[in-house]
Amino acid sequence: MWQTLGDEPLRLRSWDGEYIVYSPFSGQTHRLNTTAGYLIECLIGGPKDMGMICNKLSQHLEVDDDETFRGSIVSVLDVLSELALIDNMPEE
Repeated sequence: MWQTLGDEPLRLRSWDGEYIVYSPFSGQTHRLNTTAGYLIECLIGGPKDMGMICNKLSQHLEVDDDETFRGSIVSVLDVLSELALIDNMPEE
């Protein structure tokens, strides 16, 4: 399960397919592409597992939810995690 980080919600804005996100947790602002921004938008609504994330993103981007797509989403998740915007919750 993936979730956004911090006690305060991320602040997200979008214009023409680009997203700006401010993290009160880190105090940093980041500019994101459509895929990363929409992924953050999905997680602001609550934790999601990989299947839910890929399903929502593939529908939004109108692409097939296949192995190649899932591999690219894993890369986006890794980058967003490195930026301290999201984290992978341990399974119970």
